[in-house]
Amino acid sequence: MQFRLNHLPDDALGQRIATVLEAAAERAGWGGSQTEGRAQGMALATDGGTVVAEVAEVSVDRDSGLTASLGGWANRPSVPLRP
Repeated sequence: MQFRLNHLPDDALGQRIATVLEAAAERAGWGGSQTEGRAQGMALATDGGTVVAEVAEVSVDRDSGLTASLGGWANRPSVPLRP
């Protein structure tokens, strides 16, 4: 995650991305101790100013294969919509 934060643009969008990344990481317990065979990964997307980040936890079991679960997510919409 630090790599992503270090390479963000120095503008309003970069600040929005940093806020969303940090919120998703906090909700997922990013960087905490991992048991053997487990790892975390992070995805980030932007579209029209909306920023979404997700953290997934992936585990490997030699018998059943890979298992993935959502560890945490956050978003920051650019334009509020009224239904």
